This record gives sequence, C-alpha cells and structure tokens, in this order.
Amino acid sequence: MSTSKPIGLETFTCLNPSIYIYKAPTTTPESTDPSLILLFTWMNASPRHISKYANGYISHYPNSTILIIRTSALDTTWNSHAQNIKRIAPVLEIIHSLPTASTLLLHLFSNGGAFTSCLLAEEYSLRTGNALPITKLILDSSPGRLKAVASVRAFAVSLPKNFTLRWIGLILLYVFYGMLRLQYMITRNVDIIERLRRALFDDKLFGERERLYIYSVGDEMVEWNDVEEHAAEAEKRGFGVKVEKYPGSGHCQHLMYDPERYWDAVQKLWRSY
Repeated sequence: MSTSKPIGLETFTCLNPSIYIYKAPTTTPESTDPSLILLFTWMNASPRHISKYANGYISHYPNSTILIIRTSALDTTWNSHAQNIKRIAPVLEIIHSLPTASTLLLHLFSNGGAFTSCLLAEEYSLRTGNALPITKLILDSSPGRLKAVASVRAFAVSLPKNFTLRWIGLILLYVFYGMLRLQYMITRNVDIIERLRRALFDDKLFGERERLYIYSVGDEMVEWNDVEEHAAEAEKRGFGVKVEKYPGSGHCQHLMYDPERYWDAVQKLWRSY
C-alpha cells in the first residue's frame, strides 16, 4: 500500500494509483451518514479539483468512509479489461467486506466516471450475482452521447499546452474519433457511451431506485439535453429522479458555480433515504 499523498488529498491513503481512501477517525453509532461514499471522478481529474468534492463530503458526512476512484484517458481507450479490473480490485474488496446493513452513496462524474462505475457494477454482478448495493446515485455532468466535438474536447484536456503539439494532438483525436465511428458502423455495435447509458438503467447492475442528475446548459462536453433525456427515461422506468440544472457552469464545475446549491441538492437526496 502506497503512502503517496497528492496535494489536496493529504487526508487520504493511496491504495493504488487510481484509488484513494479516507476513513473517519471517529464515528457516531447513531449517525445517518452513508457508510461508504464512492466518488468516480471525471477523466484525468487532478487531485486539486477532486479535493473540492472529497473535502466537502468529509465536512458534510464526517462519519463516512470515502473512496476516490480515478479514471484516465488510457483506462477508457487503451488498457485491457483485465487491467481495468485489477485497477478497481480494492474497491470490490472493500464493498464485499461491508456489513449487510451498510448504506452506499455513489457519485459519478462525466462519462469517465460512468465508465468505471459501470465496470465496477458489472464485475460485482459477475462475482456475486447481485446488483451493486448502492442506496443513492448522483450523476454529475453525465451521461452524454458520443459526439465528435464534445468527445475531442474531453480528451483534449490532457494534451500538451504547446501550440504545435496541441494541434497535432487534436488532429489525431479527430482521426481516432472517425476510425471509432467507422468501426461502429461496420460492426453495427452499440457505441461505448450508449452502452453506459443503458447500463445505468440496469437493475441487475445498480441497486438504487433514487438518483440525482446535476448538469448545465453551459457544459461544452456533455450536452444538457442528453442528460435530460436520460433523466426522463429513468423516471419512466420507475426511478425516483431529482434534477439540478445550472445555467452557465462548465463541465464538472457546478460545485464551484454555486457550492451552497450543490451541497443542498446532495443532502436532500440523501435525507430522502
């Protein structure tokens, strides 16, 4: 187990390069805080940005254990299924070890967070025959759809700042996107984002029946109407759905836009448990 502590996550322990854990120093027996909070961050999220959510959860739910599960661009495009399962192995072990009456809050961000949360749910179901035993689900800036400009913007975050290298990277990203689209057309397979959208409805994967969608009209990576369409479909399928629609915040930046509103929505969702 590594003791590496990135700036912003000093109170967390590193279990592997993708997984960090915080355990409350003391707990109150009668606490209604979630037993475990799972934060599936957006692709290539920096520890400094993640800490704003992690430390907020520590403040609002001081009795909770918190797991941060990071996702890189390589995880979603290059690494094998076996490598990704190895990456999330500590999370599976921790969930397996929880007492039966434990309560879980799963908070995923963007399509990167949706990718890894669905991976976890699928592997948990494969191993146990049960849905991931989460109590509430929060979808922040997710799920979107596979669209050229939005997809390239998401991956471009990790490109070099150098002007020439950045333009070369952007060209390669558009080429990669075109090849991916062509592959889906030839094979007639459902694209990866559409598979995530469907998986998030699957009661064999996710055990929760109440969820919160947080999104924005100003998001340039995940369009607001794609999120609203998913929320409306979830409601038709019998999920309890709450939505927080922001007017101008950027991708995964709604907390910074209006912190009070953000945490109020999270707390209202959890209090309905």
